Amino acid sequence: MLERRFTNLYTRISNRLSERLLQEGWIDELKKIVNKEVNSSNSTNFTQILSKVEPRALEMVPDSTKQEFLDQIKAVLDQIVDTE
Repeated sequence: MLERRFTNLYTRISNRLSERLLQEGWIDELKKIVNKEVNSSNSTNFTQILSKVEPRALEMVPDSTKQEFLDQIKAVLDQIVDTE
């Protein structure tokens, strides 16, 4: 029961985060950055592209969005700890 509840909460938070990043233009910007990286490095190796793009992608997430979703994750974890 706890695992199902956690999965449902995780899914809701994940979906909200995806929606927020889309609304903020983060996903579109990231696509441009990835395309530019693929074209400039002539590499399609996922691991190589990820290692170059990931730090910049993380920096691009607005601080307010990071804080909001970290707070939501913390609240979920607090609920799980309280129920055990």
